[in-house]
Amino acid sequence: NPLALQISGLSLERLEREAEAEIAFRQAIALNPIYMDALISLGQLLSRQERWDEAEAVLRQAIEIEPQQAVGWAGLGKVLLHQGQPEAAITELVKAVKICPNSPDWWQHLEDAFGAIAKPEKARMCRVYRLAYQSQHQEAVEAFLA
Repeated sequence: NPLALQISGLSLERLEREAEAEIAFRQAIALNPIYMDALISLGQLLSRQERWDEAEAVLRQAIEIEPQQAVGWAGLGKVLLHQGQPEAAITELVKAVKICPNSPDWWQHLEDAFGAIAKPEKARMCRVYRLAYQSQHQEAVEAFLA
């Protein structure tokens, strides 16, 4: 069952058993090659392990299947940024924030990418958006806890 394998992979990942988590994600994908959650989880795992080429391939597969998946675009942008391709990263990160603009992490990656190509004004605007979303989130958390 792909869902059970996905859940198992996430649990293994939390236990820092990354090799086993990777196997579980790959098994889930083998059973259902268009299972988006497993593709994204595998791409993120490979990215955290700095296996950039593999992460890029998996994330490209994910966004080919589901182009409105903001997490896939953001993950791909982060990978491209780490591969030294800031302009390509910007293209993908912009797609992510257009779909889902309320992720401070994605704005941070976009800020870093603009900084890498010496576009300080655009980097500064990304920082403003990032801080605005972080502030909104913090206010929501504080309101919830009150």
